Amino acid sequence: SRAEVMAFVDSYDAQIAYADAEIARVYDALEELALEGTTLWIVTSDHGEGIGSHDYAGHGWQIYDEQLRVPLIVHASDDRFAPRRVTELVSHVDLLPTVVDWLGASVSGAMLEWGGSSLVPLLDGSSTSLERRRLGVFAQRHPARSGAGDGVYALRTDKHKLIHRTGDSGDEFFDVESDPLERSNLLDGGSVDVLPSLRNELEARLRAFETSGLGGDDDGRQWMEELGRLGYVE
Repeated sequence: SRAEVMAFVDSYDAQIAYADAEIARVYDALEELALEGTTLWIVTSDHGEGIGSHDYAGHGWQIYDEQLRVPLIVHASDDRFAPRRVTELVSHVDLLPTVVDWLGASVSGAMLEWGGSSLVPLLDGSSTSLERRRLGVFAQRHPARSGAGDGVYALRTDKHKLIHRTGDSGDEFFDVESDPLERSNLLDGGSVDVLPSLRNELEARLRAFETSGLGGDDDGRQWMEELGRLGYVE
């Protein structure tokens, strides 16, 4: 009902206000310590909420943009990053390379093959785009492994988004530039020119993650056990 939806919205707004106040408390307390050096603040969230969009109230089982779009606020205590709003498509996988870059080091190897890029050029204004991001940002509901049940995977660019489901519910393809709420599935209206390239890229990533993401070593089992205790894998 409308009343239930509005109750969801009010509760969500209250949680945002509470989180905002608590972050302010931590920030003020750290400022009072007057520590030497510079502090890098990164404020983000692990997911959004459906709150009725796509007939879905929560999170965890869908990967429409209302679940994927989250706050990302970066602040340096020495004010080296001038206030700006960055519209480039970024991802949580960019956070580790960003921190490493901030510390004066670099990331190499498999981490860069499909994953993150340092956001420092966007933060300091030396660049307005990430070249690697032209391939799109990957999202998933299930780990890419056999036996995990029906998976939901997505590849999103600035203009388009492909959602692939391994079950029987079907794929979806959206023009997120003209349809940001993802209401019109373009697959219902015939072929789309850019769709094959996105599908190929998504399938390539799934193959790579399947072979390299989960090994049989002790470290892999430990990670899976920890994720299981958090409720992220079955």
